Amino acid sequence: MCIICNKEQYRPESHLRKRKKEQSVQCETFNAADLLKTTAPKMGDFQLLFKIDDIDLRAKEAKYHSSCYKIYTKGIKGVSDKGNLEECDSRDTDRYNGFCETIVVSKLIKANEVIRMDTLTIMFVSQ
Repeated sequence: MCIICNKEQYRPESHLRKRKKEQSVQCETFNAADLLKTTAPKMGDFQLLFKIDDIDLRAKEAKYHSSCYKIYTKGIKGVSDKGNLEECDSRDTDRYNGFCETIVVSKLIKANEVIRMDTLTIMFVSQ
């Protein structure tokens, strides 16, 4: 049973027009356990926090649905502290600003070119 939703989850299978029971995923990494423990108070979910606060989720072999985990931790994963922004290397900032001036402004904005994101990534990395 899922520690997040406390029930069995079913998902539709379109080609069979039936519902299939979603498999539970075992909590195997420290990152997953820590993310759940930091997300629960931010979400105000004290019921989950009470269940997982003082236990090692990996040792207890806690299980959750991958869909529940994604939905529950969606807003928390990309959040960064202000301290992380200050730790950014000035060389990276200069490199990024140069990339924006040469590629983004000149090619994408002024010349109205369309460049795929994977190509932009390759261009940035090779700079």
